[in-house]
Amino acid sequence: MKALDVLRRYWPDSSFWTAAATIAIALATLVYTHYSRKQWEAMNGQLGAMRDQLAESREQNLLTRQQLEGTMSAVVVFQEPRLTPDPLTGETTLLIQVVNQGHVTAPESLTNFEINTISFPKEGTVFESMADALTFKQLVPGGGNSKAYNLRGFSQRDRDFLTQRKTITVQGTFGFDNGFGRKFEQAICYSYIGRFNFKNEGAGSTSGGDGFYPCERFKELVSYILKHPLPNE
Repeated sequence: MKALDVLRRYWPDSSFWTAAATIAIALATLVYTHYSRKQWEAMNGQLGAMRDQLAESREQNLLTRQQLEGTMSAVVVFQEPRLTPDPLTGETTLLIQVVNQGHVTAPESLTNFEINTISFPKEGTVFESMADALTFKQLVPGGGNSKAYNLRGFSQRDRDFLTQRKTITVQGTFGFDNGFGRKFEQAICYSYIGRFNFKNEGAGSTSGGDGFYPCERFKELVSYILKHPLPNE
């Protein structure tokens, strides 16, 4: 009995063990929380590095694509319209032409435009008007496509500035796919001036014409020619 009494005297009761267990659990929780936080911080750092690498990779891919697109894409150009004789009838026709000056095939080009025959030099009366839409597919590098239009009521006299009473204006929009999925579109406007010869501001003269000029340049040039005729004109 004395041994049992001594054991009971020095052996802690159940509340002691409950408290000890609670403290142990708390300590274990703190250790686990600390370890988990360190592990999360390490993983988060790795994830951030991966995000940075992915962003850098995307930027590099974009830069490479832009460089490739800038040097290798299709560049389709709307050529200045020109008058040319029909190979069969010899009559004057208007040629509309596009050319791919780039390095890859252009999937498509689209031109929406009007051809107007207008009084000249005062552009007040429209004698004839026609509209068309040209779609050309698969324009290879260095290649192009075209279409000729018959002109009614435009005579040889209209191909010389001194006797010209009519002009032809081609106006609309032109666009193309550069082969990399990007589409470009621009406004187009050209007008015809017959053969001319005008006096320069200083000395001598300048000749030209029998061709189409951008509309703004056309207006400036016509105005200048009218103000600077040669003495014998």
